[in-house]
Amino acid sequence: MNLSKVLFGLFGLMAFIVSAQAPDCTEIIDPFNGSALVSTTANITWIRDFSATGYLMSVYEKDPNGIVVWDRVDVGNGTNAKPPDFKPRTRYYVTIIPFNDFGPAVGCEPITFTTGDAPPLPKCTQLIAPANGAVQIGVDTDLEWSQVSDIDGYLVTIGTGPRENDLLDRFDTGTETRLNLPNVLPFGTTIYVLITTYKNGKESADCAISSFITEGPSAEILEELIPSFFTPNNDGFNDSWNVESVEDIIVENIMVFDRYGKLLQQLQPGQGWNGTSQGMAMPSGTYWYKVQVTGLPALKGYFLLKR
Repeated sequence: MNLSKVLFGLFGLMAFIVSAQAPDCTEIIDPFNGSALVSTTANITWIRDFSATGYLMSVYEKDPNGIVVWDRVDVGNGTNAKPPDFKPRTRYYVTIIPFNDFGPAVGCEPITFTTGDAPPLPKCTQLIAPANGAVQIGVDTDLEWSQVSDIDGYLVTIGTGPRENDLLDRFDTGTETRLNLPNVLPFGTTIYVLITTYKNGKESADCAISSFITEGPSAEILEELIPSFFTPNNDGFNDSWNVESVEDIIVENIMVFDRYGKLLQQLQPGQGWNGTSQGMAMPSGTYWYKVQVTGLPALKGYFLLKR
């Protein structure tokens, strides 16, 4: 038998045996073991093991068996991965375990490092217009705020309470510092505005909430002016829907629409609607109104017809 062929076969068999096993542990090279003041947003980088098809990462907080952040999470077959942001001034233990079809590496030891301070959060902005505390602001007003440099954008929240978002919820304006509101604001109401800046997934914190009061009648006066429902059943009570002038609010014209925006009836001040259109009784449901008043934008809303 040819000796060279025998040797070649033996070497091939040895190579197969070596490759037909789980990989060895690799080495984390960034951060280095024992590092201090590591960034709270640091990536973890290690040396590639060419026999590995992927890597598992474990991250523990405070001690090797402490609070679990990641437990053998599959981070793919690259040589770096980004775990969740670390807490500032905290010790961490990180282990990388290579694996292949024959299983994971055994006995891999963690490295340890301590983080530094967290990067500062984006700065807050300030509402310019309307000014904080302003009164008699138009219900179709625009919002404008001061520009903050080195951020990705602004989130605008508007509500009828200091922590409410019933009018606009975290509307992203990008880097624009002016917003034309998609809907008119309610009349005679205190409006609260919170503008949050953001950058790289981080948001400003503890920013001041501004407020202003819109022009026109209060919700109580509107409720007195425009009925919320009527029952045209000829029982002598609430048989028609009537809009009457009250106090200093002078009604000029009234329009009634169905929910699809079709005009059903145009009324004069003091003229009630009996729930019909072109001689036909309209079904129970929601109907919309537009009431034009002297010196104010048109009042818009809905009411119920109950049969």
